[in-house]
Amino acid sequence: MRKLWIVIAALIAVGAASNVNADTTYNMVTGFSNTSNPNGVWTYEYNGTAFTDAQGISSALPGWYNGGTQPNSIVILQNVTGSAFVNLTVTDPTNTLYLDPQSGSVAVLFTAPSAGTYTIAGNFLGIDKFENSHPVSILDNGLVVWSGTIASYGTDDSFNFAETLKAGDTISFDMGTGSGGSCFYCNLGTALSGTVTEASTTATPEPGTVGLTIIGIGFLLVTRKRFARRLQQAT
Repeated sequence: MRKLWIVIAALIAVGAASNVNADTTYNMVTGFSNTSNPNGVWTYEYNGTAFTDAQGISSALPGWYNGGTQPNSIVILQNVTGSAFVNLTVTDPTNTLYLDPQSGSVAVLFTAPSAGTYTIAGNFLGIDKFENSHPVSILDNGLVVWSGTIASYGTDDSFNFAETLKAGDTISFDMGTGSGGSCFYCNLGTALSGTVTEASTTATPEPGTVGLTIIGIGFLLVTRKRFARRLQQAT
């Protein structure tokens, strides 16, 4: 009889636990694609337009390139080589996206797959030894919710905050061009890394699950009473 109670209790616990969803994390670096755009929840843009040509500056790094020439050559590249990628004055750390907008802008967009609370965490990092000062920002449906400035080599602008989103809402990680000088579009190399994490939710139990749980608890109580009655009669 005791084993039966344990089995019923375990089934009830499993039914309750099945309604709890774990956090879901989307990583912009490991989730990057240079062949699909959009790519699941991620979209890659330059000057507000989605990239269409999958090309890289070198064979070492896959990425997106708009096909332009200086000062209108705009790229997003992925470095997951396990070591820093060095190109002239740029040193891009591993596990980052390498962004360069030259005279335009470049962005990585996240589209919320469902309504919920999302934690947005990561950083922009200046990676050009002669870094030209330029703005970086994060937008929620086109409205700036975080901003920073990459002013020099090694500047690390970190972010960590939460936003409540509806399904289809967008979070855009944007990088703009330089702030001045005759070569405002030069030396803008910036590394971006980050995650967007949807908080866990407790789902509303299905009517069938509620019914089975009630039946299970009721059966457990009735069985215990009957067992107790028989025990009293035996004594």
